[in-house]
Formats: sequence, C-alpha cells, structure tokens
Amino acid sequence: MIENQIREVLQRAQSCGAEGSEVFFMRAVSTSVEVDNGEIETLKVSEDVGAGLRVFTEERRVGFAYSSDRNDFGSLPERALENAAAAAPDEHNVLPEPVNGAPVSEDLAEDDLTGVPMGEKIQRALDVETAARTYDKRIKRVRHASYADSTVEVTIVNSHGIDAWYRTNLCTTSILAVAEEGENAEIGFEFDFSRRFDTLDCGRVGSEAARRAVSLLGARRVASDKVPVVLDRSVSGAFVELASAAVNAENVLKGKSFFAGKLGQKVASDKVNVLDDALFPRGVRRAPVDDEGTTCRTTAVIDGGVLKSYLHNAYTASRMGAENTGNAVRASFTNMPRVGGSNFYIVPGEHSLDELLELCGRGLYVAEVIGMHTADPISGDFSVGVEGMWIEGGKKAYPVRGITVAGNMNELLQNVSAVGSDLKFNSRYGAPSLLLSELTISGE
Repeated sequence: MIENQIREVLQRAQSCGAEGSEVFFMRAVSTSVEVDNGEIETLKVSEDVGAGLRVFTEERRVGFAYSSDRNDFGSLPERALENAAAAAPDEHNVLPEPVNGAPVSEDLAEDDLTGVPMGEKIQRALDVETAARTYDKRIKRVRHASYADSTVEVTIVNSHGIDAWYRTNLCTTSILAVAEEGENAEIGFEFDFSRRFDTLDCGRVGSEAARRAVSLLGARRVASDKVPVVLDRSVSGAFVELASAAVNAENVLKGKSFFAGKLGQKVASDKVNVLDDALFPRGVRRAPVDDEGTTCRTTAVIDGGVLKSYLHNAYTASRMGAENTGNAVRASFTNMPRVGGSNFYIVPGEHSLDELLELCGRGLYVAEVIGMHTADPISGDFSVGVEGMWIEGGKKAYPVRGITVAGNMNELLQNVSAVGSDLKFNSRYGAPSLLLSELTISGE
C-alpha cells in the first residue's frame, strides 16, 4: 500500500538523522480535449504520481528530493539529506504543527470524472464550439474550444504529527471566439468550471464568448479623459490577481509588494472586502489543508478597506512573527512549498451589473484587458489596453477600443465606489463587477 510506503520514507528520514521531515504525495489523473471545426485537435490523458520529501537538520538546513518511481522512494531520505548539507542554515526553516493531532481525511470529489466515457468528454468540447459558431453568422472562427478535467489525491505526513489526506476534482471548459465584419475582427473569451460533469454548461460558455466578440464589432475610439469606469467581473479578477501577489508574504519580505509595511492601514475604499478562503464551496482550490498540511481557514485580507493580513506559510509566518494562514502551495510533488492564494476574491456586494452602469451614468465599461502582465507588482502602477462599451445615460451605448487605462493599484482600490453581486472565479482569483469613481483613459 502506498500509505505504508509514505510512512516508511518518513521513518527512514528520521532514522538517517533528520531533525524533522515531511512527505508530500500526489496522484493526479487528468484529461484534456481540444477541437477545431468539429474535429479533435488534441486529446491527452495523463496520470502524474510521485512523492517529495523535505528534511530539516539540527542546524535548520533544508533538503528536498522527489521521485515519480515508487520503487525509488526508499532513496529519498539519503538524497534529501545530501542536498540539505549544501543548503544555508535558517532559523525560520520550520515544519507546521498539527492543530488538534487528529488525522485529516476528506473526500471533496463530487463526481467520478475518471468514470465518464471519453466520448462524452469529447462531446462537451464539441458542444462549446457549436454554441459559439451558431450564436451569430459573424462568428467566423473559434480557437481553443476545450474540455478538461482532473482528479487529484494528496497525502501529507510530517514528523510533528501532521497526517492528512484529501481528494478533489474539477472539470473545465473554455473557448475563444472570433467575430468578423468587413475588415473588423474582435475576440471574445469565456471559461467556466464545475465539480460535477453534468452541471458544466458548455453551451452557455460558447454563447457567451461569441456574444462578447460580436458586441465589440464596430468599436471606435473615444477622447482621453478621466471618467467613471465599470470593470467587468473578469477584468476585476485580473486586478485581484495582481493584489494577491502584493499580500504574498514572500513578496513582502523581498520588498516586491505595494502593500509592504501597510498592515493595519487603509488601502482601499470602505466597499472593498477581500478574503482568501480555501473552504469556499465553489472555489477552484478548495481543500481541508494547505500543501504543508496546515489546516485551511478563511483569512480576512482586506476588511472595510483596511489591510488586515498577509498570506503566510510556515516559513514566512516564523520569519515575520505572524500567524500561519495556511497558504503553502505546490505546483506538484516535484516542488517545495511556496506562498500562494487559495480562493482569493473580493466579497460581492448588492448591485447588479445594470445597476452599476446606471450609477456610472457616463463613462467606460471595460470588458477585456490586454497586457495585464506588464503591471508593476512593486509599485502597483499599470497601463493596459482595454476594450469595452461607452456608457451614456446609464446604459451601454457603443463599443470602444484602442484605449489605454492607466493608474496605480492603491488608487484603483481607493476609487471603488460600488461592488457588484456577480462574483465569478477565473482560476483561483475571483471578483464581481466594480464601479470606480474615476480612472484615466487615453484615447484620441
């Protein structure tokens, strides 16, 4: 049994001289399908299985080794200890302690995705493509019409008594639709996910991507100005992702955060509340423990505009003298844990999107943002291209493009004057639509 092997590795690490040790085991089974013009473009089925071992020496050096070969697990202690000998000592290299000593065992998989026939999975990818192509005759092309799923099983044990197992799953669909009219071409993207195969609405995703593309046809430029701005929830989510990097304690320690040194200070408007919640039922990264085995929790990051907490794993919590928020993450068993968000989002408010447009009166509705990766995570400055709709009389009037919006994340968060009720997650980051009192736009 794999459980016995995992514990044998832990025991062997201790007997070989480790002061502390931790085994992270993962098994991930995944499927991905992409279609084009009714034909299968790519089809991948994979299983990724392996274990990673961290060892801590008496001098607080850390060594790490991993293997995807079960027959090679026995060599991990010697390899990890050899790597530790070459590492620098650090008093903050610590293992987390169990909360109550009881083992954790939780099955969060709501469906047997591995048991769904491959033909049905392929059909979901075809469904999203068909929905986009048939939405409007101006949809001339689609790209990346896809279905994907994964079922992941994780076991974490350490020498301090942490003993955790959980299983989770997710299926997703996404598409990029291209609308053309004359020489004008516009792109619309949509994505969605579910824990159950039968509730993944591929038809809606395809239609929404097509609607976004068609709605931007005939877009024009507008004059440069400072105006109220409504951010579509997908755009809000992109800014939330930037904010999540700023509350990552690793970035704060490195001085690479525009929130560094601002704990307890007002960093956003009273309307802004931000949570990191690994327990959120509809979250992509729902789990009972983080990737060091620390019990997950809901962390109030920003409360009423005040920065309340950074996100920590065991190392950063020790180094900053803070509480471990349970935010250790790993991409795979091949990686040591870093700090990262779980389900990181702005708490939704009470306004529908139509109400936000009405409150805006005259301004810009941002539907798409281009170049968010160029934003400066240290200063919070950004200057990005956007597409959307001009707002007149509280309603969408006509599509606009060729516009740049510029500002600073601190100012943007302070300028949130109303929060929508339409929370949506794009991967681990979620947000509702937001109304900003003003933002600088550069057009004609």
